[in-house]
Amino acid sequence: MKKRFLFLFIICINLFGFSQEIKPFIGAGYNFSYSALRGINRFLDAYNRSPVHGTGFNLIDPFKHVTGLNGHNIVIGVTIDQNIAEINWTRKFDYSTALFSPYARRDVGFKTRTFGLGYFVPVYKYPNLSLNVYGGFHMDFIKARLLTKVAYSEAAFDTLEWKELSMENGRGNFSMLSPTLKLVFTPFKNVPVSFCVSTYWQMCWKNHDFSEMDSEMPNNWPSVETYDSLKSSGGNVGVVFQIVYAPGFKKSEREPKRKIIDEPVVTDVVLSGIIKDEATNLPVTDANIKIEKFADGKWVEIISMKSGATGDYNIRIPKGLKYRVSASSFGYNDKSEEFLIEDYSPSEYKKDLLLSKFKTGESITLQNIYFKKASAVLLEESFPELDKLFSFLKNNPSVEIEIAGHTSSEGDDDYNLKLSKERAESIAAYLITKGIDKTRMTPVGYGEKFPKVEEKTEDDRKLNRRVEFKILKQ
Repeated sequence: MKKRFLFLFIICINLFGFSQEIKPFIGAGYNFSYSALRGINRFLDAYNRSPVHGTGFNLIDPFKHVTGLNGHNIVIGVTIDQNIAEINWTRKFDYSTALFSPYARRDVGFKTRTFGLGYFVPVYKYPNLSLNVYGGFHMDFIKARLLTKVAYSEAAFDTLEWKELSMENGRGNFSMLSPTLKLVFTPFKNVPVSFCVSTYWQMCWKNHDFSEMDSEMPNNWPSVETYDSLKSSGGNVGVVFQIVYAPGFKKSEREPKRKIIDEPVVTDVVLSGIIKDEATNLPVTDANIKIEKFADGKWVEIISMKSGATGDYNIRIPKGLKYRVSASSFGYNDKSEEFLIEDYSPSEYKKDLLLSKFKTGESITLQNIYFKKASAVLLEESFPELDKLFSFLKNNPSVEIEIAGHTSSEGDDDYNLKLSKERAESIAAYLITKGIDKTRMTPVGYGEKFPKVEEKTEDDRKLNRRVEFKILKQ
């Protein structure tokens, strides 16, 4: 059974790892766990229930329950892209002591050796703490042994070796499924050493067979006792501390989703960074990122993407070119930076962008707002942009805004003034239906009073026909 699972585990690693970066790791640590061990402890309870034992000795200090199984742990595995596949080997032991009068002492120990196969995927990451959180499962194959030793003098006890008690029908061997949460802390930038803490719950419903132990532990066993199917652990919880040599844990960030526009670029330099709020230094998630190269005297877009859950982005680009990274997110002013990557630049280049939020009194033009011709009726094409404004107001409940309508200089001045106000009111009405309090919005119409450009062409008139919003209070 164990060999079949190991074979399937290796096959899965190869399938998941196809065309992905694979890095090995190795480590060691210590495992602390708590287990009810119901089968073992029910057997000890049955032994304790007879005050006079088969040897003629009186029980004066009965067995306590065995619960704390602790021991050393060794792990080897690989990182597959950002996932972890590992093989664990753990040895744990605990024992209990009973005393008799006249002097006799018996110890009963429980030893396990565990072979585990685990697979984990990233759940969350804290870049500022160099901490990554993984979730996954272990399939654990456990070989359990019950041991004892007894002596009739204190001096003789220390020289005795443990004797193995039989657990018939292989019922000392069982499997467990273990949901596991793993924390990986990688504090050193250039040293591939990580510290891991794993918490787990092992689920098991196996029975142990103690029916052959009557003769090995002499006792006046009650006739009603049965030992052939005492339930085993029923599960246990534990925590494992490990130190691992793990080059693969250094880069544990999920790559953001990308929309490739240009031809695939040559893999020379990894450009990465984080989009942050300038005031709070917190990441801006789902920001629009555009990367351009300067070629043949003009800027050419090579890729567009969204920032990840921690505001991150990364891409491979060739050396020897000038680049521009631009970032935008509703509620923030657009930001772009230009830089040159020389032929001798290192293999990794970092470029963070800090976005500043809209300021009080600043007017922002709403893009892609459409009305029926000579009307204040909104077209459906306007809803995506208005939904961004709704999200901005919802996430900033103290913000109050002015919604301003503007027209071109065509037509009657009074008509343009009336139409611009009605269009501003239509936008306010849409936001009210989405749940925004009307007292937070002031719709006004300015007609043709504030043109953006001098009107010479139809394109100029289109620029002047617009709707803006201005933050009145934050």
